[in-house]
Amino acid sequence: MISAFFHCSDGHFFNLSHRHDFIIMNVINRLIDDGKSQIFDYAYKLTASSGTFIVRALFPVEIRMHENLLFVKIISYQYNYALKYGLGEDFDGDRTAYGDPDTSTRFRVTWKFIPYWIGDRLYFKIRPIDLVLFLKLGNSRDRSGDHGVYGSTNHDSDRHLWYVQPVRHHGKLLFYIINKEYDKLLKLGQSRDSDGDRTAYGHSTRDFNPDKFAWYIDLI
Repeated sequence: MISAFFHCSDGHFFNLSHRHDFIIMNVINRLIDDGKSQIFDYAYKLTASSGTFIVRALFPVEIRMHENLLFVKIISYQYNYALKYGLGEDFDGDRTAYGDPDTSTRFRVTWKFIPYWIGDRLYFKIRPIDLVLFLKLGNSRDRSGDHGVYGSTNHDSDRHLWYVQPVRHHGKLLFYIINKEYDKLLKLGQSRDSDGDRTAYGHSTRDFNPDKFAWYIDLI
């Protein structure tokens, strides 16, 4: 069904009837209810096929992260902490990612999702608006089997690519953020440091529990 919309023969995305709107809305709701990351593929391909008007009219704004001028806060559902980078750099020049309890600030917790169509699906590189540091998973694992999360100036590996999967939970639209290289879910650690921040990790297993691993995508 999705590919039929991608390659619609008449090309009149701007003049769809209410019937077509209803069909698209059904597809959108089904993809969200089934937790399919292909909803981002759908929105991206419709936009690329001169369907920007339809995407903006019918899709939840969080699904439109591929658009150039959309900036977001990435907020943990479990803790209500906003993702950010620490101020210090390690020996590789990378910065550790944390969750900040202050979600009201702007620049340090505001991010851009940059789309990349690879193979047959959409991935994102994720960077804050104030730093050219791309979110990645580290190579090594800790004793719990988790990978560290960092920001680096280079962004040439699958560790810097992420895909996003929707989940509807208690009536809220939430998202899992999953690394391409390791297939790990982005999460925040349980403990807090002296600043009250929580360290970000790639979770050791594919445990799709929205209470622990889902995120709000809060548009600025």
